[in-house]
Parts: sequence; structure tokens; C-alpha cells
Amino acid sequence: MLIRAVGFVDIFSVVARLHRLKASMDGPMILRDADGAESEVFAGWNSLKRMMKAAALDGNFAGVRIEQIGPNSVGDWAREPAVPYRAIIPLVTNPLCIHYVRHQSAHMPVGNVLVIKSDEVNCVTNWGGFPCFHLVADLIPQVVTNGA
Repeated sequence: MLIRAVGFVDIFSVVARLHRLKASMDGPMILRDADGAESEVFAGWNSLKRMMKAAALDGNFAGVRIEQIGPNSVGDWAREPAVPYRAIIPLVTNPLCIHYVRHQSAHMPVGNVLVIKSDEVNCVTNWGGFPCFHLVADLIPQVVTNGA
């Protein structure tokens, strides 16, 4: 399966803090890089860490970031051979925000934990009139394959 819903988490307290931070975003907000270095924002964002733990993502990821998908936008089609799986948790979205992986597509409701096969061609679109924000975590491959 290319797109799979694997759970649901409460995102309320995370979004409350995100609204205070998003004004300073001019691209993805890198919270933890692939080498494990955490940003100052991530280190102090306890509600986000609790949400990731509830989604079973604590420690099972290489890098994590918050991506902003602009209104009326289409992302580039891409594939990431080095990162075969990616977890996505929509924090602020709308029904017109859709993720595509090859021939499959899915709207990503707020709070759902989705795993996509990111080593296949994929992109995200936002046909809505306001920006969407998603937490994106690059998963460690052996964790995904052992748990599947």
C-alpha cells in the first residue's frame, strides 16, 4: 500500500503553539535534522513531543519538520530513495489538500497519522484558499518494515 492511515492523535495544543510560530516561517521548519540535531523550537515544544509519542514516532524517525503547503499550490513530484517511508500528521488542513503517491491519492484529515511510501513518486496539492501545515517525519526503514 502506498498511503496508509495508521492512527489518530490530538493536535490541539500543538496547533495552538504553531499559530504563534508560523508567522516566522519562510520554508519548512526543521525541528530535527537527519543527524539527530534538534532545533531550539523542537527542544522546548513538549506538546509536540507528546503528540509524536502518542503517534509512536518518538525515536523512530531520522528527521522531522513542519511543512507549509501554500494556498492554490501543487508541489513538485519527487521520490526519496534514501527515505522509503514518511509519516505525515496534518496540523492545519482543508478538504482540498491531497497527497498523491503514484496512482493513489488521499485527503489527509487533521490529526490522522499517515504513512506514505516516499521512495515512489509523490506530491502534495492544496487547492484550498489558505495554507496547510503538516508535520513530516522521515521514518527509519527497519522500524517500518518490522512493524508492518
